[in-house]
Amino acid sequence: MATQPLPAILVCLCLAAGCAEALTSLGCYVDKGSDRDLPVLHHSSSTTPESCVSRCKSQNYKYAGLQASNWCLCGNSYGKHGKASDSDCKMACGGDSSKTCGGAYRNEVYPTGFVPGQ
Repeated sequence: MATQPLPAILVCLCLAAGCAEALTSLGCYVDKGSDRDLPVLHHSSSTTPESCVSRCKSQNYKYAGLQASNWCLCGNSYGKHGKASDSDCKMACGGDSSKTCGGAYRNEVYPTGFVPGQ
């Protein structure tokens, strides 16, 4: 049986109700305090992957990184200091302890979905 696309009205209703695809991490990456991998920082005790991705996308950045439970970092590239072990990015998020938000100088990186020019 062929898969049928959802009618536009259902897609609109889902978007209006706040439905969203689950975020997919791009992995855990090394950061350095003297040379940030993602240069724009924001601190909040209510940080979650969703809030960070939303913040970075609204500021026209391609990537969001979560670090040390409460930090959200934004930028248009990542990985200049290399990949870290995924086990280095297991700190609980300040805004939702059931989710992970990076580690000490470790960014858990997500794409924001921002596309320049669109």
